[in-house]
Amino acid sequence: MKLFYFILLALNSISVLCQDGQLDPTFNPTINTDTYINAITTQDDNKILLGGGFNSIIRLNEDGSTDTSFDASNSVNGIARFIVVQNDQKIIISGGSSYYINRLNEDGSLDTSFNFSGENSISVINKVVVLDNGKIMIAGRFDKINNNLIEAVARLNSDGSLDSTFNLNLPPITSLRDMVIQPDGKIIIIGQNDESNQFKIFRRYLTDGTLDPTFNGDEEHYIYGVELQQDGKIMICGTFQEYNGITQYNVARLNNDGTLDTTFVSYNLPQNGSNYTIFDVSICNDGKYIINGGFSIYNDTPSNQIAKINSNGTIDNSFNIGTGPNNSVWETYIQEDEKILIGGIFTTYNGTSTNLIARLNNSILSINTNLIKGNFSFYPNPTQDVLFIESQEPIEIVKIYSLQGQLIIEGSSNRVDVSQLTTGLYFVQVSSNDKTSTKRFIKE
Repeated sequence: MKLFYFILLALNSISVLCQDGQLDPTFNPTINTDTYINAITTQDDNKILLGGGFNSIIRLNEDGSTDTSFDASNSVNGIARFIVVQNDQKIIISGGSSYYINRLNEDGSLDTSFNFSGENSISVINKVVVLDNGKIMIAGRFDKINNNLIEAVARLNSDGSLDSTFNLNLPPITSLRDMVIQPDGKIIIIGQNDESNQFKIFRRYLTDGTLDPTFNGDEEHYIYGVELQQDGKIMICGTFQEYNGITQYNVARLNNDGTLDTTFVSYNLPQNGSNYTIFDVSICNDGKYIINGGFSIYNDTPSNQIAKINSNGTIDNSFNIGTGPNNSVWETYIQEDEKILIGGIFTTYNGTSTNLIARLNNSILSINTNLIKGNFSFYPNPTQDVLFIESQEPIEIVKIYSLQGQLIIEGSSNRVDVSQLTTGLYFVQVSSNDKTSTKRFIKE
């Protein structure tokens, strides 16, 4: 218990010195380009992969220095719009160039076993999702893969060939910006039809490729991004000023059926109107959100290009960005330790030079992996009744602590009843074979 209080005290001391929203002083990137960054992800070893307007991808070490052991110069010849890392650490990149989608080995060399052929009809692939069975979902603007006609969404086999058993049968000249796959296999897509430009697309499809009639997506306004919460609710962002007839500016939370969750309110100034845009919304493990886009104020508070907002939509004033970035943030990525990577076309952050990429402190949340490394997993998070724990080693003791460090529950089962806890943030601590690991969870 004394150790636990010491850790909490250390975290509080660190948060004073490294305020949330400010530049992480341990991150010193050495990016030598004057273009932009619009794709960020990390590997299991915490190295950082970047894509953008430099016709390749770059890998940084955890401290921001360039990883010279990685070379994709002979594997990528175009703008990478999206990067995803498979469980085997191979890297899939997609974009709008001669390759459209490729797979690289961990060192950046081309994986020649990946047999994708998009022909010349493909314009861009904006989103890639690797499924649990190894197959790969892609979405963007295309109509032909491996000599097969297919519009905007396709499923590939693990070797890159087309899975011809799957087709959403979307109308010609459909262009998709984003896609998420629910745990039940349902597919949510957003975009528009470019042929007539008369209708937008925000739909959910069943696993067999048929339209889900129970989903009530608003197809009257532009939606740029979609993210799925662990509780099944859906976050969207874009340029909209209403959702299904209800006033809601640029960011919204939806129920699982696509209806508006009215417990979340967007606090954007109406006079910003269509000039106000949110490009991306990222979900933090504490139930809060990071938004980025083209704005300078949120909830009557100056917040340039990026903000952290609470679960009800109000701004989190503890996330202090100062003057923030001097230009647009196009991509946000939350690391496993909850620190925040941002990329775009900015060259300074709060007056400090940083070229296109920065990492922001999120120290209050860093207990997840910074000081106490977790070797177990748990679900669901957030939870209402039961917390299930999976561990690589036999579980000896499970303890639930309050945010203040008070021991509330103690046992040894991998099934913890938390139904009597009040709503809020808690710590779960698992001990096994003289090892102790702690992570956070949310009780709804």
